[in-house]
Amino acid sequence: MLDITIVLYSTLTVPAIYGGAVETLLENFIEENERSQRFKITLIAHKVENVKETAESRHYRYTEFRYISWPTIIIRANSVLINKSQMEFIPDIWDNLLIREIKRAGNRKVIIEGSSRFVLKLKKRLPEKEIYYHLHADIKPFQNKEELKLYNSIKKISVSNYIKDCQTKAGVDVSNVFTVVNGIETDRFELERINFTREQICRKFDLDKNKRYILFKGRLVREKGILELIRAFKGLDDGDTVLLICGAKNFGEKRKRLSDYEKQIFDEIKGSSNIITTGHVRYEDIPLLHKIAEICVVPSIWQEPCGLVVIEALVSGVPLVCSTTGGSTQLCGNTGAVMIDVNDKYIDSLCDAMKELLDDDAKRDKISSSEIAKREYFEVKRYFDDMADIIINH
Repeated sequence: MLDITIVLYSTLTVPAIYGGAVETLLENFIEENERSQRFKITLIAHKVENVKETAESRHYRYTEFRYISWPTIIIRANSVLINKSQMEFIPDIWDNLLIREIKRAGNRKVIIEGSSRFVLKLKKRLPEKEIYYHLHADIKPFQNKEELKLYNSIKKISVSNYIKDCQTKAGVDVSNVFTVVNGIETDRFELERINFTREQICRKFDLDKNKRYILFKGRLVREKGILELIRAFKGLDDGDTVLLICGAKNFGEKRKRLSDYEKQIFDEIKGSSNIITTGHVRYEDIPLLHKIAEICVVPSIWQEPCGLVVIEALVSGVPLVCSTTGGSTQLCGNTGAVMIDVNDKYIDSLCDAMKELLDDDAKRDKISSSEIAKREYFEVKRYFDDMADIIINH
């Protein structure tokens, strides 16, 4: 059993009690490790309300949690000061706390989830550590050749071929870059395993069981394309269909004020009885919404690296309408998922795709079957085994 340290560079945490794609992915990894017993993990993460108690209640045998208690607002303010002002004399207290815990853990192999800036700092401070940077997004441009050289000395694990290609364009030596597509606990999203009836699910979420539902899941931020989806949905002019928006800006975080973008969203849906927002929904309840959905839509207008919401839709077999951005095309390969180019006709194309699927039961069934056929590929065990092979053998 190999001793490793995993660092979650996030103001969310693990177990993923407040959501988050990276956090959920990491939780799946440590859960699978409990079964596979390949690693003894020291996991360093942000301490938030109830997380320590949650971790202890699950009785993990092969993961030790080390939580750093530091106010979220201070972490973010400190990060903004450093990233925007480029004032290197400002001490990054959060980075220093993480590095201190990495030293205390004492493990040679360290996996970093998030922040290329932190990865470079860590390599400078602890050059003896064997660092694996788990790439969930594209990197920022390098400031100089020395920074690129340092980055090339770090092993990278990319979540999609798209992200690996981005490394090539940035001049990175890709001989040190590996690709492991994300995986999930597919059992959760196999709808045939869910015992709740449609009526029970609709009652739980206070929904009309006689309506048809189009499901969107994700953070309510501009890059997720939610405003474009709302405007496309309005073009359906279908009183029997409801757009169900499941998400919040930062999921489980307690906030009193809406962002400007959220205000735009709520202004857009004001007065519409057929557009419903659920706010944050617990991850274990998400599959219930899949079961009552006719269609899932992932309308990202940014280069989505490897969206878990895409994988969840494919595994569930709910017909998917998805943007051809980032790694989504790779994920949807060999399925009948409807892929839409993001261009000046994007909203109209989204509307047409949803209308066609709603009107064609046979097409929805065909897409569903093609998606389910790819289910095994997205299992968390495949993901864990691929990750483990790189960490152990490279």
